[in-house]
Amino acid sequence: MSYLLIAILSQSFTIAYLFRKDFKKNRQELFLLCIVLIMAIILIMKFAFLMLTENVLYARYSPAITIATPPLLFLYVKSVSSAIPVLKNEIIKHLIPTVLLTIAFVVVGINIAVNKDDSWINPYKKVYDVLFFTINLTYHSFILFIILNKKNHSNPKLIWLKWPVILWIIGVTLLLFSKIINDQQLIRASIIFAMIGFIIFLIKLSKLKQNVVEPKSSNTTDIKSNFTIKPKYEKSSLKDNDLNAILLKLEEYMVNDSPYLDPNFALIDMANDIKISKHNITEVLNTVLNKNFFLFINEYRIKEAKRKMAIKPNEKLNIIAHFSGYKSKTTFIKYFKQIEGITPSEYRKKLSHKDPN
Repeated sequence: MSYLLIAILSQSFTIAYLFRKDFKKNRQELFLLCIVLIMAIILIMKFAFLMLTENVLYARYSPAITIATPPLLFLYVKSVSSAIPVLKNEIIKHLIPTVLLTIAFVVVGINIAVNKDDSWINPYKKVYDVLFFTINLTYHSFILFIILNKKNHSNPKLIWLKWPVILWIIGVTLLLFSKIINDQQLIRASIIFAMIGFIIFLIKLSKLKQNVVEPKSSNTTDIKSNFTIKPKYEKSSLKDNDLNAILLKLEEYMVNDSPYLDPNFALIDMANDIKISKHNITEVLNTVLNKNFFLFINEYRIKEAKRKMAIKPNEKLNIIAHFSGYKSKTTFIKYFKQIEGITPSEYRKKLSHKDPN
């Protein structure tokens, strides 16, 4: 029963993690983090119980959490390709099959543990197989289609997924054929393709994290010559190099994570995410950029709104505002005029009258 206990616990904890309150709509990296976590759990379970006599039970009693990875990868790809934050309701919708199968997984496990009855495994396994192959092949094929789309083909946040997804599609297809013709060698081949895909996924993800593109900003070109220490920060322990490093980290975070798209984003969220105190963040913004947190955030929001208006010139302003991080159109117009000197409508008219050449 050791496998049974760990399997049920890992299922429960993982599904709880997926729905934890920190799962914010603009956190693209959390989708990837969840995928790595789930795959790691599956691999640990496979190898940990390879030598146990209960591995026959494991072969039939497949962990339901495996079907969560394709939807999570799709949500990541969608959020990157569209530059629009994925709403929590959409996350829940795509993970409903995982939740329902997890409940079934736990119920079957409890029945085995309490009543010593494993007769429910076969019906569970049939449902699992249908969901596993349908979800994997459908989602991964659609993900590959998005990645290979012309407009996304040069996107560094997407193209790295091409080979892992192709290998996973091949692996799942081989596994499906192995079940149809009952061929053990195809099962081994499918596992090899899946493993190679996961290894490439981890390597590419690691490189993606390391090769962070430094944000282009005139404010960071020569920080020492561009800022003056304000009186209230004269006794600060931060040196010039510290200010420079924090500012670069702030701007990398804003560019790569786009936290400003969350209307509820606050200074405390930023501090928690980049592991820098609120006081030090405020000091850097005030001292180096001569602006407060709200102006700093809203400049990014307005920049995003301008980008969206250029792409969709006929889109309603309240929709532009919503997907740029604003709770209301009124607040959007207020900050737009403050930062750009004109209203969004006036800006849009200027865009429409611009000479395309």
